[in-house]
Amino acid sequence: MSEIINVSAIAKVEKDKIRKRIEGYRAEGKATPTLASVIVGEDPGSVYYIDMQKKVLESLGGTMLQITLS
Repeated sequence: MSEIINVSAIAKVEKDKIRKRIEGYRAEGKATPTLASVIVGEDPGSVYYIDMQKKVLESLGGTMLQITLS
């Protein structure tokens, strides 16, 4: 028998864990976790993906370094 998995609920729980972990780093005076992404060219799909990464990461309290090569 198949089971329906509530992926949204799982994602929310995991995001909350990450957010708390990042807040803990900041409270301890440690560096804020940073995601570095390298994008080559101007492919709209890649640009969208990077933008979504940035949006989610910033909502969790992290920072992003984006390197664009043309």
